[in-house]
Amino acid sequence: MKNKLYTCLWAAFLSFLVSFGAVSCLVTAFNMDVSLWLMALWCGLGALMCSVCYSLPLGLLPISTMALICGFLWQQGTLRISWESLLYRLSRQYNRAYEWGIIKLNYLTADDMELRLWLILGVLGVLIAMGISWSVCHRKTTVLGLVPAGILLAACFVVTDTVPHVFLLYLTFFGILLLMMTGRVRRQDPAQGNRLSAVLAIPLAVALLLLFVAIPHNRYTGTELPRKAVDAMLQNEKIAALFGKAAEVGTTGSSVDSSSVNLKNVGVRLESQAEILQLLTDYSDHVYLRGRALDTYDGAAWSDSGTDPGELYWPSESRLTPGGEAMISTRYAHRMLYLPYYVQSLDTSKVARGVENEKKLTQYSFQCAVGAAQENGQTGEGYDFSAHIHLADSVKKWAQPLAKEITKGQTTIYGKAQAIANYVRSSAKYSTNTYKMPTGSSDFVKWFLEDSDTGYCVHYASAATVLLQAVGIPARYVTGYAVQVRASYPVTVRAKDAHAWAEYWLPEYGWVVLEATAAEEADEETAPTSGSTENGETLPTEQDMPTEPETQKPTETPKQNSASYVWLVLVLAGVVGLALTWRGVRLHIRRKHLADGNTNQRTLAWWQELVLLSRLLGQLPDKRLYELAEKAKFSPHVIREEELWELKNEAVRLRNQLKKKSVFHQLYYCLILVIY
Repeated sequence: MKNKLYTCLWAAFLSFLVSFGAVSCLVTAFNMDVSLWLMALWCGLGALMCSVCYSLPLGLLPISTMALICGFLWQQGTLRISWESLLYRLSRQYNRAYEWGIIKLNYLTADDMELRLWLILGVLGVLIAMGISWSVCHRKTTVLGLVPAGILLAACFVVTDTVPHVFLLYLTFFGILLLMMTGRVRRQDPAQGNRLSAVLAIPLAVALLLLFVAIPHNRYTGTELPRKAVDAMLQNEKIAALFGKAAEVGTTGSSVDSSSVNLKNVGVRLESQAEILQLLTDYSDHVYLRGRALDTYDGAAWSDSGTDPGELYWPSESRLTPGGEAMISTRYAHRMLYLPYYVQSLDTSKVARGVENEKKLTQYSFQCAVGAAQENGQTGEGYDFSAHIHLADSVKKWAQPLAKEITKGQTTIYGKAQAIANYVRSSAKYSTNTYKMPTGSSDFVKWFLEDSDTGYCVHYASAATVLLQAVGIPARYVTGYAVQVRASYPVTVRAKDAHAWAEYWLPEYGWVVLEATAAEEADEETAPTSGSTENGETLPTEQDMPTEPETQKPTETPKQNSASYVWLVLVLAGVVGLALTWRGVRLHIRRKHLADGNTNQRTLAWWQELVLLSRLLGQLPDKRLYELAEKAKFSPHVIREEELWELKNEAVRLRNQLKKKSVFHQLYYCLILVIY
């Protein structure tokens, strides 16, 4: 009775460590908004209840209770939505790295799904605890609990930027290693297994701690080194295009830095919480951080024409409203310096494309203004605008008639620009859940304006820039970040704050931001710049620079995404491949012992085969053969060939019985029982 109590306690302890550790590693690696205390409560109660039930003749209680609860919650839709939310959360992270596709099966926004993750994570934790408790209390292999725990851990290491919390990773590894090191002894003698666990616990904890100290958390793959490697890779434009990083404008810092944007790959946008930089200003404003400006559109991509762009003309300092200092700090050196508008402390010559971070700075600052209030700014005399109004003939064919129709009746450049912005803004609803341009289409902007009913900043900014150029107004497509700042309050700029906008030349003023991206709900028309036009029209006194609106719920059933089928095939292939690989390894070891070992080793191998066959057939092995196996393992007795033949004959007899069973029983033996 005493040994049974100790076994129950060890089962509860080990199952809690592994289940809570595995689930919490997933939570911290993917920055999920889930309480770790809640996960600890779920896993702790599940581990304790399962261990007690499996130690008593109540083995069916845990699984039947979980089946009833999960069945009820699934029928109500709560568990199903939580499961779909987890798939969405994981797949969107993987899609960023490998473009496997995003699994989104419901109509909830990303924030709503984030709040529902706790339920499925709690269920997974209890299931892991149930498997380990059953294995320990019933002297079975722990693979039933370790496999799902390993899958959760493996999910954290698929991409480079999902690193679990170091303490939770330590707990998980400690529990898994202690289970694996004591598993064989525990299955043979539970009391001896309990003593071995007590003896190994402290040395294992110390050894694992030393390992974690020797390889600290900041040196794990997935932190600084991979980020630098990815950033270095993207210096090569061919590699950047190969991986499609330029397509998702604003998903990562490297994407914003890229010198081309492949519009064919622009699809569902990922609202990542990844930190890009810290911004601290002496003034309050809605700030654009300018990264890269591109001027050439060919229907499928934005690129740099290579034409000398000259200076990035701002209005003169005397005509700007005083602002203050903008200080930027980053975790690692980006390819570009992010430039706030109306910088006064930087020579703007030769930087119209963007400011290259040649010195690999991670901290820099600018003196900035917040807007102009007077006319008669820069003249742009001697500036070559040809690259900013040059469109391919195939684009001109449809864009010029449309742009002329939109700007009909407008006599000023400012008026034409605002008319284009209003048209583009009202052409589609804002949604990050927007699918890629169909393969049959060749012009991204034409497809967006004529066929697509949703889009986000990439779509709106592309359309506005093309129409501006089509009507003869010099314009550029700009990528960067847009955030709201308050004086003296540091702001964390995240990947979700990435933005794209149009930039056009306004004579007697300079380069002006044109914000054409629609908001979630229709707002009154606002202009993005301040000052006056050449015709005396007063521009607003403050820039209207909204960040990306929140994702709105779609009003129609989204188009079927093949990503779910891809993931289903990958998961099934992985499970089958893992089972077949494990079976092959175990059979190889067993056959090697049967062929090459001495008579004692071959006796134990045949005995293991007999135990498996007997279990499948629902029989008990012969007691005399059990005593023979005990002699082969624990005594100096050397098994004779005659004794070995008794085991072989019994195994052959049981195999013949198995062949008479159904195909299901035989498959069960090949794929499941072989793991014991």
